[in-house]
Amino acid sequence: MLHTRGTPQESAQRFAAAWQTADWGGMTAELAAPASLAAYEQQRKGLNVERTTVKLGQAVETGDGTARAPYTATLTLRNIGDWTYTGQIDLKVADRAWKVDWSPATVHPSLTGQADFSLKTDWPARAAITDSSGERIDTGQAGGSVQQLVGFLDKATAKDVAKLGPSYKVGGAVGRGGLQETFQTRLAGTPATKILLGGKTLATIKGSEGKPLETTLDPRVQAAAVGAVRDLDKPASLVAVRRGTGEILAVVNNRGGFNRALDGRYPPGSTFKAVTALALLAEGVSPTERVTCPKYATVGGLKVRNSEHAEYGSLTFSDAFAYSCNTTFAPLAAERLGSDKLLRAAEMVGFNQPLNIGVPAAKASFPKAESDAELAAESFGQARITASPLVMASAAAALADGTWRPPTLVKGLKQKAKEVKLPEGVADQLHPMMSAVVTKGTAKAAGLPSGTRGKTGTAEYGSGPELPSHAWFMGYSDDVAFAVVVEGGGGGGKVAGPLWQPTSCAASEPGTLGSRQKARAAASWRSISTSSVATRVAISSQLTVMMTVERRGRRRGTGFSPFALASRRRSDSSLRRTRSLNDSRRATSRGSSSTRWRSIWASNRSSSCDQAMVHLRNASSVPRFLPNREDHYPFQG
Repeated sequence: MLHTRGTPQESAQRFAAAWQTADWGGMTAELAAPASLAAYEQQRKGLNVERTTVKLGQAVETGDGTARAPYTATLTLRNIGDWTYTGQIDLKVADRAWKVDWSPATVHPSLTGQADFSLKTDWPARAAITDSSGERIDTGQAGGSVQQLVGFLDKATAKDVAKLGPSYKVGGAVGRGGLQETFQTRLAGTPATKILLGGKTLATIKGSEGKPLETTLDPRVQAAAVGAVRDLDKPASLVAVRRGTGEILAVVNNRGGFNRALDGRYPPGSTFKAVTALALLAEGVSPTERVTCPKYATVGGLKVRNSEHAEYGSLTFSDAFAYSCNTTFAPLAAERLGSDKLLRAAEMVGFNQPLNIGVPAAKASFPKAESDAELAAESFGQARITASPLVMASAAAALADGTWRPPTLVKGLKQKAKEVKLPEGVADQLHPMMSAVVTKGTAKAAGLPSGTRGKTGTAEYGSGPELPSHAWFMGYSDDVAFAVVVEGGGGGGKVAGPLWQPTSCAASEPGTLGSRQKARAAASWRSISTSSVATRVAISSQLTVMMTVERRGRRRGTGFSPFALASRRRSDSSLRRTRSLNDSRRATSRGSSSTRWRSIWASNRSSSCDQAMVHLRNASSVPRFLPNREDHYPFQG
C-alpha cells in the first residue's frame, strides 16, 4: 500500500510562509501543476504592499485526496494602512504528496482571470503651516524669506510617486522644498482609498486628515528683521533665535535664490572672538586682566595687525575684546589655548554640530588648526572657519543663556545634536564684555539701545592685494539672540551693527500716519504693550518704515513670485588667503553711495522723542511699499 507523504497542513503552511516573504520559487515548489504566480507580484506592486502576513487556519480533508486550508491575509499598504481579507488554499495529492491545487482564486477569492489590483485615492485637504501666532504662512502671501522656508506645492513626478508610494499619482500635489517637502506625509495626511480588482471595489480604507505644522517664527520679529535689511543694495541676511529654547524667530534674506541665512558659508571674522574669549575665560583669563594690544604681532610666522593699524598698548582683556584687538587675541590663543581647546570651545556653541531645523541648513565648519599661524587666524574668525547667520545666532543665544541648544523651526523636532552647557560662570563674565562692544567699542557708533550686547565682525574673503570683506554683527537683547551679515559689506561695526536698530518712540507716537495706518499701529502696539522689549522693538521698527513710506510716496505692488527668480550665483565665501583684519574698515574709505549710510529722522516728534529716531537705510534707496499681508512683494524677506 502506497503512503502519502506529509499532510495538507504542512504543505499549505510552507506555501503561506513563502507567500509572506515573496519567495516565488518556494511557492512554485508546492504546486501540484506548473502555473504562473505573476498575480502575487502584480498585487504587491499594484497595491504597494510593504508587508504580507498570512495566518493559516486548520486544513480539512474533503475526500478523494483533496483538502482546503482557510487563511487570513493582511497586507500593509504604503501610505494607507492594513487591508485584511480571507481566502482558502486548495490542495490535492499529486505524486503521493500533498500539493497546492492553485488557481487565481488562491490569491483572492474574487480573482478569476487577468484583472489587476489597483488603488483609487481621495486626498483630504492639506494641513496648514503656521507661524507661532497661528497665522498661516503657506498661502503664498508671506514674504519671500518665509516662502523659502515654507516651500511650495508642485506636481508630482514619476520619481516622487516611486518614493512616496502608489497612493500618489503623477500630476498630483506634493510639497517641493522647505517645510512642505520635509513634512509632506504629515501635512498631506492619508487618503481614503478604494482597493480595486479590475472595476470591482474590494474594500475602502478610511483616510486621515493631515496634521498642522506650527513653526517657531514670530511674525513681529520677522517683520522687524525684514525692515532692517530690505533696502540694502548688497545681499544681506538676518536670523533671530530665542535664547533658552533655540527656537528660530526670524529668518530673512534680501535676495532670492540662495538662502544665505541658513546655507551661507562665510568666515565669521571677529564675531568669532566671542568664542575665543569664551575659551580664554574658561582657562582663567579674567576680564580685568591686563593685556597688550600692539600695532603688530607675529604668531607662527603670521604677521597680525589691527584695523587701520591701530594700537592700544596696555589695557584690560575686556577692552581688548571691545576694541577687537587681533594682536591681543592671536598671541593669547597660541599661549593659553592651543588648537584642541579652541576647537572644543567652537563645538560647544554649535560648530561642527549637525543641524536639523526642519529645512536644509549648512553645518558650521571649524577645522582643527594645523599650525600656530592657522590658530592665530582662527582666533579672530578667519582661516578655514565657515558659518551661516543661523549658526552665529545660535552661538549668540548660547553665550547669552549659558547653554547651546540646537536651533529649530519646529518645536519637538528630534535633534541629532545634544544641548551643551558652557563652563560654569563663563557666560556671566562675557556679558559685560559684549556690552562694552556696544557702549565703548567697535559698535559704539551704531547707536544701539541700552541692554544690547554683541560682537562685530569684518571677515575677509577671496584673493588679491585688497580683499573684500563681509560685515557681521551678532549678539542678543533681552530674550532674542541674532546675527546679521552683509555680503561684501565691509566693516561690521559701521554696516552690520546698525541693522539691529530698534526705535523706542516710534510705536507710541505714530506721527503723520494716515487714519488707517494709525489704527493698525495703535492696535498693534496695544496688543503687545506687555510683551518683551525685543518684541516692542520689532513693532516699532516696522512703524518707522511705515512713517517713512507715507512721507516718501504711495506704496507699489509688483505681483511677484519669488520662485520665478533664477537662482543667483552663490557667493564664494571660502577664505583662500588668511589675512589679519579687524572690524570697521573700508565702509567710509570706498566713497561710493552704495556703501554710505544715512539716518532718516522722524518728523513731528513730541518731547518724549528728543532722541533722534534713526532707522538706517541705504543712501540711494527708500522704502517703496508698506509691509502688508495682502501684497505680493519682491523678494524682500
